[in-house]
Parts: sequence; structure tokens; C-alpha cells
Amino acid sequence: MNYLEVIANRSVPFAHPGGRGATLWMAEQAGVTASSLVLEAGCGTGHSGALLAKEMKAKVIGVDRDVNFIQAAKKAHPQHQYVTADLCQLPFNDASFDFIFCESVLSFVQPIDRVLAEMRRVLKEEGSIWCNEMTMLHPLQHQEQRTLTSFYGFSKMWTEEDWQDVCQHARLSFEKKKSGTIIDGLLMANPQDFIVEEEPFTNEEVRVLDMHQQLTMKHSTALGFTIWKAQKNFNDRNVK
Repeated sequence: MNYLEVIANRSVPFAHPGGRGATLWMAEQAGVTASSLVLEAGCGTGHSGALLAKEMKAKVIGVDRDVNFIQAAKKAHPQHQYVTADLCQLPFNDASFDFIFCESVLSFVQPIDRVLAEMRRVLKEEGSIWCNEMTMLHPLQHQEQRTLTSFYGFSKMWTEEDWQDVCQHARLSFEKKKSGTIIDGLLMANPQDFIVEEEPFTNEEVRVLDMHQQLTMKHSTALGFTIWKAQKNFNDRNVK
């Protein structure tokens, strides 16, 4: 069992940096309202989209390629819409969404250029993409990076410069809104974000979560998060 399987099986809410506090902060900064159509890209257990629907009254559609996550999301939030699909091939028309929210997703996907191209395609001309992703704030030894990528399933350890570069290649602007260490993210979160009230954890689940805690605490200053806003470049607004 790996980290993502535990998150899906236990329907862990708000497993991204900053938890629900970060999600609400992003929504307020973005200007999400009751008239907004929001795509939760890589929705996981669906808690962020459900929060936006509850607090902002927005219409939210969640999409994830992992059937286990979609099943967990539908079970937790049966009143909301979820779609099983690959982010490289979104089943939506061009220029459909006012906002796209993407939390702890891009670190896992490949090829990222195709994912961002698809997000760009389904985003309205004046819309915006809001991302919150794990970021390597300070260099780590090669073996340390290999341990982290292997455990979490990251495609690589991403730096802020990496995020900026992939946005540029996708003809998207990059505007950093907030960044911080893992500790900063925990301070933004609510302790309730990580509580799962179900049957006792299995030994394997405990092992995975213990390793997660050990890795994050060991690298609590070298690892962190970056929240950024991306939009279609002004000169490319009419380029498909």
C-alpha cells in the first residue's frame, strides 16, 4: 500500500499543504462566487470542491483518474458531480470553466505539459488556474530526493523555478501568491483536517502514515509549498 492509496481508502480530507485554510484563502483571493463554475482538477476525496460549494456557493465539478478517489468522493459528497478522467484528456468543451483549482496534483502527473495544455484549453479567456503544490525550497541530496519521489510517487522534486518554467512552456502566466515551509502549511491548517473517524488503521496504513510524518518532519525546512495563479498569456488569449 502506498501513500495515495491510504489517502483514498481513508478518504482523508484536505491532505494538501495548508488544508482547508489554504483552500479558502485561494478561493477568496481568486474571487470565487455563486456564479462561478470551478473545476477541481485531481479532486482526490472531493473535500476541497465540496468546501467551495458550501462556502462560496459555487458550482464545482471534480475530476480524477483514480477510481478509488472518485468512489471516495462520491461516497463522502453524493450531492456533487465527479468524473473519472485523465487530466491529459479532459471531457469538457473549450473555455468551460471560470476557475481551475489544483492542490497537490501536478507533482504526481506526467506529462505535465499535456496536463497544463488541457487545463488551458478548458479555461475561459479571463479565467484563472490556482495551484498549491509541494515545493523543494532548498536543495536536497540526490538520495533524499529519490526517497521522497519513491514514497510519494512524485514525478520529481519540483522547485518554484520549475513551476514557473512549466507554466511558461504551457503559455500560461505565473504569479506566486504564497509560499512557506511544511510547518507554515500546518499552521494554516485546522487539526480537524486530518482526522478520520472510521475503524482502526491497519498495520500497513500506520506504517505508511508514520513514514509520511518522519519524512515531512525530517525535511520540514527544505520542503514546503507554493501557491500560484496562472492565466492565459494576454497575447495568446485568442490562440487555441
